[in-house]
Amino acid sequence: MVFLVVGSVLPLATLGAAEPDPIAAPPALKTFDLLDQFGTNHHVAFPRSRPLLLLVGDRQGVKEVDTWIEPLKSRWATNTDILGIADVRAVPRFLRNRVTTGIRGGRPQPVMLDFEGIVIEALGCERRVANLFVTHPDGRVVATVTGPPTESNLKRVHAALTPLLLPPTPAREAVGPVR
Repeated sequence: MVFLVVGSVLPLATLGAAEPDPIAAPPALKTFDLLDQFGTNHHVAFPRSRPLLLLVGDRQGVKEVDTWIEPLKSRWATNTDILGIADVRAVPRFLRNRVTTGIRGGRPQPVMLDFEGIVIEALGCERRVANLFVTHPDGRVVATVTGPPTESNLKRVHAALTPLLLPPTPAREAVGPVR
């Protein structure tokens, strides 16, 4: 079937292409390596022994990322791994050293730099906001939270982490992603 739209011919499948698939599986991370602002390589492997909280932000989203650090550390630092990635894929190659130096001067803790967008694109990060991914030790993303750490966002993180922190049982392993 073909539809005529403002002088263009579009197949029917094109009209719904922008709709997200509600049944699609959540993204799963594969083992990756990224350098931080100090030039240290970080090898993030799956499976791992603990859930991973992965905070991602671009230049605009970094302000919200900063507001997540304290609530995450105070509640979950003892039983999760918390890592940060800077979405710097928009930085032209000739400015990468300058950006790396700027991040190094402003951040004493390591932040992985994803200049190629490999992890950022795999996760489908939103721009201009903080992106928090609650990740099962096997790499499955079980919850994605965007924006600042509001009470409702913190509750979503808690709801996603609770089954991951309890001893595994067959019933808990079958639990799907939190949305």
